[in-house]
Amino acid sequence: MSYDYIAVIGATATGKTNLAVKIAQMVDGEIISCDSRQVYRGMDIGTGKDLDAYSTKSGKIPYHLIDILDPNEDYSVFRFLEDFYNCYDDIKARGKVPVLCGGSYLYYTALFMRYPMVKVENLEAKCEAAMEEDHQAMIEELKRLNPLLHNRTDLDDKAKTAKALVIARESSEVEKKNGLVHPPVELKPLVIATQVSREEYYKRIRLRLADRLRNGLVDEVRNLMNSGIKQERLDYFGLEYKFAGKYLRSELSKNDMIQKLISAINDYAKKQMTGISKLDKHYLNVNWIPPEDTASARQLIAESGFTIVD
Repeated sequence: MSYDYIAVIGATATGKTNLAVKIAQMVDGEIISCDSRQVYRGMDIGTGKDLDAYSTKSGKIPYHLIDILDPNEDYSVFRFLEDFYNCYDDIKARGKVPVLCGGSYLYYTALFMRYPMVKVENLEAKCEAAMEEDHQAMIEELKRLNPLLHNRTDLDDKAKTAKALVIARESSEVEKKNGLVHPPVELKPLVIATQVSREEYYKRIRLRLADRLRNGLVDEVRNLMNSGIKQERLDYFGLEYKFAGKYLRSELSKNDMIQKLISAINDYAKKQMTGISKLDKHYLNVNWIPPEDTASARQLIAESGFTIVD
């Protein structure tokens, strides 16, 4: 079976980056990040942007789609797809292997399933206007316009619902006028998911959060706020940024911030795992590999037709 690139996905804190770096080293590859928050400069600790992880004994593994925007700029699935295909073409043209790495489910699902997309002009302004609408009415409209998008979108967050609905409305209008939307690109990924036990990733989440707090997570969020980033934007980024922002605004005690963060990250990890399991069950073959098991990854990659070079 012929594959066009390798994709390393998984729940948060399951060792995706380290495994992807090892795989890229095996195949003389370059990493394309699939993380909706690591695209932003100045958001390092809260997003787990460990750039030192890309350094190996044989040199630094090139990476793409990290630190490409300021936090006040908008990013979208459509922009990610455009950026991915540009990076993919560039990497392939230089004789390297593209290795996708990340946990942003909406992004890699759109890529794997080749969802047709449409570019939305003035997306941020249209999303702000949609926020004036009733949240439940927005959800019902989204169900009618795009049931698949509804099923894979976090609708507890009104801002995310608004963004999904604006894109669905625009896609519907373009399709009515032209009979098509942005055509998908036919690429076949070898999908590898990092596999750890439920108990292990809960443990990793707690340890990672403690490490981020020690390394200056709160100061990072304070710097974002001092640069003019509003609480609404921090809420949009979610998780560490949302709750650390509330702590800095004295809306939460430090202990409450930590407890709410642990609960929210656990819930997020569950959704990630559930989403990947659905992909595996219904749509494409997912190869589950423990993040430390590089021998199994090497064997799978070689059997899939990629040349091992290290």
